[in-house]
Amino acid sequence: MLQDAPLSDVKWLETEALPNNPKIHSTADGKFVFKPKYDVRNRQELYQLLKRHEFRGLGGIYLDDLAEAVADVERVVQSLGDHVIQVVTPHDKKVVLFYNDKSFDLGIKEGKFRRPLKFISFFCVQAIDFNFKPNSISLTVRKRRRDR
Repeated sequence: MLQDAPLSDVKWLETEALPNNPKIHSTADGKFVFKPKYDVRNRQELYQLLKRHEFRGLGGIYLDDLAEAVADVERVVQSLGDHVIQVVTPHDKKVVLFYNDKSFDLGIKEGKFRRPLKFISFFCVQAIDFNFKPNSISLTVRKRRRDR
């Protein structure tokens, strides 16, 4: 109970503010309990949640949302190792977690893609570079030495 708050404020909290708050749950005996966005308590439940999100196509989960439910979320995420991909969003610098599905890993040799790119003319490279610049991607163009 709030000791130094006016009775009208306490009444407003009990009847309007706390029951309508989506992060607070009311128990049968009239007490209010914090309800995190995700009901995750340990490493295994976090792994299952990320996997479920991936297979349903729901995208990633903010690390901040998980920090509300799991006590030491950074340690738990690191214990999952390469089963989790961490991405920092550029607009708000928040960390988003994604499930790393190993079935999508492809064993592609880098040479298969480099060889055809070596034979692109200079004008094509300029056009590619022009299209990449709005997405903050730059190409490094090396001038070839001509054998004389």
